Amino acid sequence: MKTSSFKSPVFLLRILGSLFLAVIYISWRIGQPELSPPAQLASLVSLGLFWGIGWRFAPILVQSWTPGSPISVSASPPPRRVLLGIFFSLILFCAGIYLWVFLLRRNNGTPGSFEETLSFWTCLDSGHYLDIARDWYLSQGNWDRLVQLVFLPGYPLVIRLATLVTGDYLIGAIAVSWLAFAASGCLLYLLVRLDCSHSTALWSVIFLCLAPGSFFFAAPMSESLFLLLCLGCLYLARTGHWWIACLLGGMASFTRTLAVTLVVPLLFELIMEFTHPPRHGLFPLRPGQVINRLIPLALVPLGFGLYCFVNYQVSGNPFQFLEYQRVHWGQESGYFFNTASYQIALLLNSLKSNLRDALGLWLPNVLACLLSMAVTLFGVNKLRPSYTAWFMVYFYLAAGATWLLSAPRYMVAFFPLSIIAAQFSPRLRWAAVPLFLLTGTFYLTAFALRWQVW
Repeated sequence: MKTSSFKSPVFLLRILGSLFLAVIYISWRIGQPELSPPAQLASLVSLGLFWGIGWRFAPILVQSWTPGSPISVSASPPPRRVLLGIFFSLILFCAGIYLWVFLLRRNNGTPGSFEETLSFWTCLDSGHYLDIARDWYLSQGNWDRLVQLVFLPGYPLVIRLATLVTGDYLIGAIAVSWLAFAASGCLLYLLVRLDCSHSTALWSVIFLCLAPGSFFFAAPMSESLFLLLCLGCLYLARTGHWWIACLLGGMASFTRTLAVTLVVPLLFELIMEFTHPPRHGLFPLRPGQVINRLIPLALVPLGFGLYCFVNYQVSGNPFQFLEYQRVHWGQESGYFFNTASYQIALLLNSLKSNLRDALGLWLPNVLACLLSMAVTLFGVNKLRPSYTAWFMVYFYLAAGATWLLSAPRYMVAFFPLSIIAAQFSPRLRWAAVPLFLLTGTFYLTAFALRWQVW
């Protein structure tokens, strides 16, 4: 494809994207007159990485939307033993995380049995989810309970269902997270297997587990359920089950706000299915069929709309969660390069005054944002176009928070990053394994010692 012509779609996309980033960056920079040199450099590095992704992605986007030859899709199901092996391995992975935290806390002088130590896991947002599962949202009373409206209801509702079996809310929440994560590993393998080899699919699951912050999948939090629903949504869309795929997407956006961005990869898959029909399993879509598939796509934002309706029922304001985020957490929408700017400033200040905050909070946040972009920039040509487009929207929203504390948690849940890592060269892949192990173990240890890990 020729990309040098001034009239080519690739050239226009690159120019428009560059102008958009330049305009928002300059307008932001004008309002930041006292920015320190390290903070300014961090913002420019962040901007440059994001720009580089868009620049490299432009020709891929145009090619994926231009009618062409069919795309081969692997249709043979894997042996059952492979999926069972992944499922039970991830259950053991979750159990190992809990055992590691228990041993670390015991070694640090924390008394109590293993069962009593489970309550430690409520130190995160888990306590809020458990409160909601037990009492639902409150419209009056203690302020700390009122602001729980910012936590979406999908996960608490599943906890309540699980409690019918376990008889305990915390045990129910842990069971949901472990089972959802184990099932997510199976779905990730199946999804990657549509395009890649058995080895690449298996390495994708391995890197999902090795990534720093993967212990959040074992925690009684919504990460595992969010991951499972996103994977299920995209796998079913890829295999032609469009209505069920969009229904899962709606359930995902009823669980985490960022799941609304699933509209992006779904649209891409729809367009690619029309322009590059799979060779096996599905037939080329006619224009009328495309319109029919756009209808269930509305189910994805509908899940978030139901959450807004819950806000209205509880508080009388469908967007009350935004007010609580602003007032209670100082959280608003912003720009990802602004996040890089204040995060690096806080990191440098903490290195002088509070080393735990520097190493447990700000450094992981900075690295999660910058490295996720660097990995995506490296893997643009290796990643499915719909995933790259999804990353750009997902990252723009997730990393744009004005008070970001949980970047590793948000990035580890974006599974296409593990797909890129799985496609590293064998030498680079094996070099990444000990690095991931060391950094992941350190981050988990910092969490167990109750540093500022969120």
